[in-house]
Amino acid sequence: MEELKDVVLHVYQLSEAGARRNGNGNAAVAFLSRRLLPSIGMGAYHTSVEVDGRFYTFAANAGIVKTKQRDQGLPADYANAHQESIVLGASCHCCKGELNEIMQILSQTFTPTSYHLAHRNCNHFTETLATALILRDQLSRDNYNTHAPDTT
Repeated sequence: MEELKDVVLHVYQLSEAGARRNGNGNAAVAFLSRRLLPSIGMGAYHTSVEVDGRFYTFAANAGIVKTKQRDQGLPADYANAHQESIVLGASCHCCKGELNEIMQILSQTFTPTSYHLAHRNCNHFTETLATALILRDQLSRDNYNTHAPDTT
């Protein structure tokens, strides 16, 4: 029997000070995410998924990024902006071969040049990866049970 591994979602909030310090043009976005959006009950966040000690995210001009530390490889805008970690569930699809297969499939959609702030961003990637890892078996069982032939 395969060992179950936790799938953890990490949530980061833009750092207004980091964006200004780096002069990278994201100060307006950081201001919106740290001040304006929270005042109306909304926010703007970056996310990554941790599986078996590896962290996966999706970024503009980089595509899918895999690191060994939670904050490694994040843009300076997100420095010290880790907000929370949420255990989404457990997966048995974490062996190297299965995870590589899932990542290979996702890399066809989440390419370095396909990033779009509203339509294909880190949040879309983490949702897709977490779904593939956690619900893969459940979706297969549900699909089989729904379409199983009636033997009565």
